Amino acid sequence: GTDGIAAELAANRADLASRADAVITRDPAVRARTAAITDADGRRSQPYAERTVAQRAHLGLPMLPTTTIGSFPQTTELRTARADLRAGRIDEAGYEERIKDEIREVLSFQEKAGIDV
Repeated sequence: GTDGIAAELAANRADLASRADAVITRDPAVRARTAAITDADGRRSQPYAERTVAQRAHLGLPMLPTTTIGSFPQTTELRTARADLRAGRIDEAGYEERIKDEIREVLSFQEKAGIDV
């Protein structure tokens, strides 16, 4: 009820206050760096057109750099392999081989698409 929520909120406020006062969150070097931040730190010294030329020359990236963050969606084949493993239709080695096959297929697709893998 309302009392339970009020108690949870009060506990949360106490936790936040405790953290704010904790020695571990009071690193003087970090606080000094933070205090020294100015509005100019949020602005680039060169316009985009100049930065992009320098970045391309320095990094040697393709026209459209592509990265993968996180996991790829699981394919039907991977879900089936996992179900087969759980049901005892394949063993761990068979499951690992099916995963490796899927990885090879995805890498092949990325290479054909021109994604730097």
